[in-house]
Amino acid sequence: MRPHEGRTYAVTGARSGIGAATVDAMRAAGARVITVDLSDADITGDLGELDQLDTVAEQILERSRGTLHGYVNGAGVGPTNRRPSRLLAVNAFAAIGLITRLRPAFEHAENPRVTVISSNTITCHPNPISAELIQSCLVRPHEEMLKRVDEEIAPDVAYAVSKTVLTRWARTSAPAADWLGKGILLNVVAPGGTDTGMHNERAADPLYKDRTEAFPNPLGRLLLPAEVAEVVLFTLTPTTSALAGSVIFCDAGVDAIFHPLAPAPYLSAV
Repeated sequence: MRPHEGRTYAVTGARSGIGAATVDAMRAAGARVITVDLSDADITGDLGELDQLDTVAEQILERSRGTLHGYVNGAGVGPTNRRPSRLLAVNAFAAIGLITRLRPAFEHAENPRVTVISSNTITCHPNPISAELIQSCLVRPHEEMLKRVDEEIAPDVAYAVSKTVLTRWARTSAPAADWLGKGILLNVVAPGGTDTGMHNERAADPLYKDRTEAFPNPLGRLLLPAEVAEVVLFTLTPTTSALAGSVIFCDAGVDAIFHPLAPAPYLSAV
């Protein structure tokens, strides 16, 4: 029996890009997939409208009969959308909110796995990211933070902020009693430049074209969504039991170029 056969997964942003490639890889591996997107999916909804999360979660739970073996947040918005609040809502708050609402369904499954799609911008973005802003996004009311980012930061910075918030939440949640303590393994895949609509829109945008072209590309080409999907599928495999809170940079060496000395050894303060 194939490792994913008979397992039920939910994937947002399932209609295109990495989300669609992940759905294809899951189905090829024998899994049942519940798809979520703006249209042409099992469940339709705009995750950027946070008041829709309860309805989307209820529909996923109904279709899965209360048992989910895994989840992937393929839904994402890039900086060509000029509203920082939209990026933060979809990429961070909706992803975290939906995963949290679905946690009881993971508890009912055998070897549950949750993988969040982040980005290598969490370590490779050229602009400084406020640590205080990241922490505030994790603890302050969503409405307050959505208003704040529209007033304070540019869309490309908002993209990095949103993915950093998501990653920080996953990293801090993963070892907790409600996640690892319940056998739910929560991990992060951080892709680099991938041949998706989001990346290609950014590359064609006059505001981002030059900096996109100047970014290191050691592979000499964009990643294919299917290549990223294979990494995602690996993290969801039931026998992949030693990963919890891991961040896997799926960027063909870009993070390694920016941070050749990381991770640094632990240095005692004593």
